[in-house]
Amino acid sequence: MKASHRVKKLLPPRTRRPYKRHAVREKKNQAKYKSIQVTPSRFPQNEPSIAKLSKNIVLATANDYRTGLGFSVIGLYRSTDGGNTWSNRLLIPPSDLIASGDGYVDYDNNKVIVSGIAFTPIGAQASVITYLSTDKGRTFSPVNIINRGVFLNAFDKPYLTIDRVPTSPFIGRAYISYTEINNQENNTSILLQHSDDGKTWSDPIVLEQAGILTGSSIAIGLRGEVYVGWTQYSGEPSFQLAVSADGGQTFGQPRIVSTITPVPSPLPVTTWGFRATTFSYLAVDQSQQNNRGRIYAVWMDSRVEGNAHILLSFSDDNGATWSEPSRVDNSNNDTQNFFPAVVTSPSTGNVKIVYYTNRISTQLIDVFKAISKDGGLTFRNERVSLQSFDPNADTFFGNPSEFIGDYIDIDFNQGSIATWMSIPENSQDIFVNIRKESTKRKESWKKKQRRKRGRK
Repeated sequence: MKASHRVKKLLPPRTRRPYKRHAVREKKNQAKYKSIQVTPSRFPQNEPSIAKLSKNIVLATANDYRTGLGFSVIGLYRSTDGGNTWSNRLLIPPSDLIASGDGYVDYDNNKVIVSGIAFTPIGAQASVITYLSTDKGRTFSPVNIINRGVFLNAFDKPYLTIDRVPTSPFIGRAYISYTEINNQENNTSILLQHSDDGKTWSDPIVLEQAGILTGSSIAIGLRGEVYVGWTQYSGEPSFQLAVSADGGQTFGQPRIVSTITPVPSPLPVTTWGFRATTFSYLAVDQSQQNNRGRIYAVWMDSRVEGNAHILLSFSDDNGATWSEPSRVDNSNNDTQNFFPAVVTSPSTGNVKIVYYTNRISTQLIDVFKAISKDGGLTFRNERVSLQSFDPNADTFFGNPSEFIGDYIDIDFNQGSIATWMSIPENSQDIFVNIRKESTKRKESWKKKQRRKRGRK
């Protein structure tokens, strides 16, 4: 497979047709899931992250503005019944910074870590922080500043991953990648730190330092390879990848996954005013199936008639070469599809991608999930949200709203669970989708055969 960076016309994976079978399928999808509100209303919450520790225990984080002081603190939400009900609390930031956000949560058998940034109320001195739990998220340690920002240097968008790959020699190691902003024009860096116990962290290493870099993410390979992706905005914009084979101690030179066409910000919808930054996302097939070890790269891109769509590329050779980008969403070309998040099933290798879209109503937003069972070659798209929302319904960030968060999330453990921000009653709130419990008793194989014979 040769890496291809040509811009070509990308058609949706399946033509969207307004016929009855499509409507019936959507009704069936809606019947499978229910949306649960995670956070309390009144003050906004956005930028959710989620970790499904077991069938019953689920943790989520978000920017939570309930202090009423105009700035966010990382909120921690916990469910012990698979996402049906939630408790909530705020994680206390450093006393000299008092605000926090950009939270991510991940786990292994021994620990749960929440990462984020802490900053002053005016957004200065943004520092990378972590919290540690050893009791499945019931309690957390006091905040730990692992890289303190100073006046001319700040940090943004830390992304957290813990190695849970059974075949990895570095299993249990946690990694955080983030952007360093030097407050100089076109001068940013991608940094990475790691920790084996969640308490002490390595010194940051620089993966790239050139131009405008943002939106990093991390995935772990079968032998503990650390894949870090990010978006390079300067020059010819591209999805970049760096690979480590020694547990994040050293990295090779960055490689280009694909050139990208960043989406316009705000997106080209008359009433929308929120920012839309093109981030880069990664996932690895850790299953025992045919595509074991395949790396997936996912991002939003506006090469299709200037509108935002979800693209995917994959690699079967440790990120050396990549397939040509293909469309994930099957929305009409003139729609906006944005803020993707990707996960793979550790048992089947199925790829699941959630994203926002305005395919139902031009000025309103819904959440869809794309599912691939053939290694990312084709996708089935289905609606996850039960109702559309107006991004301007909450005026906390202006009217039109200038901010609805920069990302949503999805995780997989005995089934997938997605999380996003919606605005049901004039307040940005966090939601999850969970599968409804079937009230039908499953028919036995013997009864099924007898019933079939009786029809003949």
